[in-house]
Amino acid sequence: MEVAPSSEAYLLHLLIIELSVKSRYSRYMSNVFLRALLHPMQYKGVFKKRTLILREIICESETIYSFIFTMPEPFVWNAGEHGILTFPSTHIIGKKWRAFSIASSSDENALRISTIITENPSDFKKHLLLLEQGSKMALHGPFGEFTLSKKTRRIVGIAGGIGITAFRALITDIISGKIQNTTLTLIYSAIGSYTFKEEFDLLLPHPSVEIIYTRTPEEVNKELNTQVTQHKNSAHYFISGSPRMIEALRTSLQSKGITQIINDSFKGY
Repeated sequence: MEVAPSSEAYLLHLLIIELSVKSRYSRYMSNVFLRALLHPMQYKGVFKKRTLILREIICESETIYSFIFTMPEPFVWNAGEHGILTFPSTHIIGKKWRAFSIASSSDENALRISTIITENPSDFKKHLLLLEQGSKMALHGPFGEFTLSKKTRRIVGIAGGIGITAFRALITDIISGKIQNTTLTLIYSAIGSYTFKEEFDLLLPHPSVEIIYTRTPEEVNKELNTQVTQHKNSAHYFISGSPRMIEALRTSLQSKGITQIINDSFKGY
């Protein structure tokens, strides 16, 4: 018997399906469950189901789109948290959910997610683009450990491509003063256009936030080595990007004796 989409068990139903088939998502979901076991408090929000209403779609670049939602019942989240989006009544072929970084600050009174949508998107993303103003989506969350602890004072961030979405809310909250006594140096690498750059340019310079724009892995490594030499383990290192990029940078940082590494494992690609 099929589980009703309105049921809280629906999310577990979807996750179990992903784990039961041999697909490129099964390894990813195994990692999600492991992290949830290690950090139960950060993941309890995954069982909170909320309704979102589309306000607008913004084309950020040739292949990157932002979706801005309002919330009939307002809720708050921490910068760096995620949500799992599902369609409440639309039949989706293939993977029926996506985990996205929440790119907006909860102080913006709107929930924003951004993602890459190519010429031949998945059925899920195809239907995202077909959403009209007023369309409803279901959100499970917020949750995740890509967030600041009370002890976090200095952050060295590395964002690759669409991985910048995980940092937008953090930058917004630091500059607005919602997050205090914390500094961020962000190394942002992209092949094409830098998503949110025009927005960041309006907010910077700021004494607590610095963004270093790079293009190549060599440039990223050079800037990261500078930060490691300067701050060592007095900083927390936050990494958001492709799984390959995250693995390479984690290995590099660990080889240098860095222990405070947090990476974003939820990809809304």
